[in-house]
Amino acid sequence: MNNRLKKFFIRFHFVTLVIAIVDIIVKNLTAYSLEGNIAFWITISALLSGVVLFFCFSMKRPFNNLSFYFSLYALLATIVIIGFVFRSIIWFIILSILISPIYPDEKKYEQNGVIISEPFQGFLSRCCTFQLKKRELLIFEKDYGIFEEEGTINFETMKIKETEDQIELSYTTHSKEDKVKTIKK
Repeated sequence: MNNRLKKFFIRFHFVTLVIAIVDIIVKNLTAYSLEGNIAFWITISALLSGVVLFFCFSMKRPFNNLSFYFSLYALLATIVIIGFVFRSIIWFIILSILISPIYPDEKKYEQNGVIISEPFQGFLSRCCTFQLKKRELLIFEKDYGIFEEEGTINFETMKIKETEDQIELSYTTHSKEDKVKTIKK
């Protein structure tokens, strides 16, 4: 790989890594974050560029600091591949720990910028935990918290009413119970 392409990959890797780290810090300190799919693809780009750079640096000088740094990305990729190939319970636990920071929430319902999603809590998580978010400025989301339900929600009956200080969700569960949840902004 020529030097110009290698410099591009190094810059690309560190820019995406910084964006991903800043997003994680801001998400943990405030209620705002990048939209789930955007954050996921930025993090995946940082990981894949790290694997590509591992092969670039380990071929020439295998024992310098940069090749050691990029070898962590190759090790992570190897663990993920082994986990998906062998599919035992111990590998699912390891994958849950490694994938949980980057795995996007599964969007279940969206209406007028209000998003109800199911957060990733690992492969052996309990049922019916939902997260309420609102899309802000096209690429950001504001988190309004997590709510739990005793049964699965029938999203075909979901109605969302938003006021200045709260969001009201009305829906039925699959056991035909009518429910109303009020979440303060």
